[in-house]
Amino acid sequence: MARRPVVSISLLVLIAAAVLLGCSPGNRPGDGGVAQVPVDEQQGDIPSEPLQITEALAISPASVTAGQPVQAAFKVKNVGKRPVTIECLVAAARLGDWSGAHADFSGITNVTLEPGQEVAYNSSRSFTAPGTYLVEPHAKIDGYWNIIPGGNRLSLAVISPGRLEITQALVLSPASPTTGQPVRATFKVKNVGQQPILIDCLVVAARLGTWSGASADFSGMTNVTLQPGEELAYASSRSFTTAGTYLLEPRAKVSGSWNTVRGAERLTLIVAKR
Repeated sequence: MARRPVVSISLLVLIAAAVLLGCSPGNRPGDGGVAQVPVDEQQGDIPSEPLQITEALAISPASVTAGQPVQAAFKVKNVGKRPVTIECLVAAARLGDWSGAHADFSGITNVTLEPGQEVAYNSSRSFTAPGTYLVEPHAKIDGYWNIIPGGNRLSLAVISPGRLEITQALVLSPASPTTGQPVRATFKVKNVGQQPILIDCLVVAARLGTWSGASADFSGMTNVTLQPGEELAYASSRSFTTAGTYLLEPRAKVSGSWNTVRGAERLTLIVAKR
């Protein structure tokens, strides 16, 4: 670890305001374009102080769904005798362990603290990748990233929202019906996310000719809530009065939006005239 001599004293002054900005391009922005603390730069405790954590890092909430905003806050103080210019002050975050993917919060840049002066750090961001993140206050001074004395390392749990996936492919029976003959459609879906999911409607959508053709959907299952890991079997029958080639695929309406279910295959059904 790199060490730089710094003389320390104690002197109380007023709290200074700071503006949250992205750190310089040399800090290699990553996820979301925010500041990143490089793991290959020299790091270590800031020697002979001059910065000290005066209010421990707090994360709110401590467990979130992917995409939900998270707030990180802490305070540092210059406990030395001389002014200190902080090139970047940030809540550094890593996925899994400290050698994992960067996911830092935005940084406060180019802030000069007089002896005894304090600065409050406050930043929010969301995380798209589920997992456990390690978060810790870091400061860059004179080109070196450092762990701030008195700082704490916290864990943040990011869980995936409810998400549907096909576990049993769509089957049509019979595969070559005639007009007026009942056709049965079956498939299964599973909630592979970490939270419950409310399905507004689950259906086998059918279109005549092309996907922009006339709609001929099977009946839908409505207002079904699946817990994490729970599976649902879909089964419905209908007949077709118009001969032709139909395209069919499982679709789900969740939170008001229609989507193709992950893992679903689109089938072709040829209905012959009786």
